[in-house]
Amino acid sequence: MQFTAFLLFPATYYYFSPYLPFQALTEGVVNGSIFIFGALFVGSIFFGRTFCGWFCPAGGLQDCVMQFRPEPVKRRRVRWIKFLLWGLWLSLYVFLIISAGKPDKTDFFFLTESGFSVSDPGSLILYLIVVFLLFVFPLLIGRRASCHIICWMAPFMIIGRKLGNAARLPGMGLVIENDNCISCNGCTSVCPMSIDVMANVSSGNLEDQDCILCGACADACPKGVIALRIGRR
Repeated sequence: MQFTAFLLFPATYYYFSPYLPFQALTEGVVNGSIFIFGALFVGSIFFGRTFCGWFCPAGGLQDCVMQFRPEPVKRRRVRWIKFLLWGLWLSLYVFLIISAGKPDKTDFFFLTESGFSVSDPGSLILYLIVVFLLFVFPLLIGRRASCHIICWMAPFMIIGRKLGNAARLPGMGLVIENDNCISCNGCTSVCPMSIDVMANVSSGNLEDQDCILCGACADACPKGVIALRIGRR
């Protein structure tokens, strides 16, 4: 599913763009990516970062790179970077709203040709730059490094997940089905987000802000200790 999302990325690129909202705002327009970011935030309240684990084009690319660079990332050393970039991005967007005035129209397909994002040489160059950045970080650093370092959508979903947990709303999550863990470390070895899943199982808490609910750990567990469920948290 993620690989298919990556193949469709030339068509959907603008709908995930962190830059396009600024250009749209200067013309008094709210574009499609703002609606996408809002939907990801609301959806994460109930489904966490499921989008990252199942539908993200960047995830599909990085999972392919992981076949060549499977080393885990020291995530706590680098994940603050994406929050810094996200904070700067959000601050600039708010500043533009204040200085340019409230947008007076909506155009979901802003700057797209028949809804297709990469439709001219300029957009193709931007697309290739983004793909290169998404590719080079996991190639040089390790598993899904771009998710930890430069993802501009992850903070929306991390905050949404924390709000859902605080309100104890029903949602999707990993649960411990039984106490048959044999400490084989299989769950940790397959986690694309470099989470020490076995340590979380030992502590009795599988909640982690970097978890993308892909279910790889549940599939790898020979004793069925971990499961992906929807229910009360």
